[in-house]
Amino acid sequence: MAIEGNTEPDRQSPLWGRGRIEHFGLQAASPDAFETIRRRLIDQGASDGTINDFGTVHSIFFRDPDGLEGEVLVPNV
Repeated sequence: MAIEGNTEPDRQSPLWGRGRIEHFGLQAASPDAFETIRRRLIDQGASDGTINDFGTVHSIFFRDPDGLEGEVLVPNV
């Protein structure tokens, strides 16, 4: 589903263009943990910190030092 105005796909590698593992997701334990993780990813230059609102969850994407993309999610409460 396309979300009007969402520029996240422009920043990411093309779907299935990332190798054998597309990306992986990790669930934050709480909204506070999500924000702590987000801050640390930004501080390390692994993420620009953009929060994606997917309705039932919020997520941020990051790239590890080897180039693998990951995502941290938390329920949208």
